[in-house]
Amino acid sequence: MEYGNCMVIVADMGQLKAYAIKTLEGINPQNRMQVSSAKSSPAGQNRYRLELLVDKDYIEPHKHTSEQMSDKLGNRSGASGEPHNSRLQQQQSGLKKLAGDIDELLGEYMPENWFLAFPKHLNNQLLERLSRQSREKLDINLPSDLTKTDRSQLLSCFL
Repeated sequence: MEYGNCMVIVADMGQLKAYAIKTLEGINPQNRMQVSSAKSSPAGQNRYRLELLVDKDYIEPHKHTSEQMSDKLGNRSGASGEPHNSRLQQQQSGLKKLAGDIDELLGEYMPENWFLAFPKHLNNQLLERLSRQSREKLDINLPSDLTKTDRSQLLSCFL
């Protein structure tokens, strides 16, 4: 399979990284650490490098409830309880923002297809929030959190 105009997106609720897959004609010793090749790729096949396009952090999911719940003057409420659906609303809002950012990236870079790695427990919910066009171009959906995976190993996770 050729990956000439393909994008890899790895994300979780706190971070999104988008990469373009670049074909290497030859291996430059300076780029050796960033080169990925399929485990099964025979000699003579192309090798690929991931070029980081976007590395975005989402701060909101990392805030404590007490930091998020304050009055207009910045005073934190003294109550120790939180509304039961606050965490769910935060999660839904985060998924909506993440899906919107992915749709925007795909619209801007216009890859022919793309790969996604997103944690299993929220994967289907994210897919539901993506545009129809984005879902149609999705080639590989890996329900896993690969945001901490080294760039040189990332592409082989999808192959």
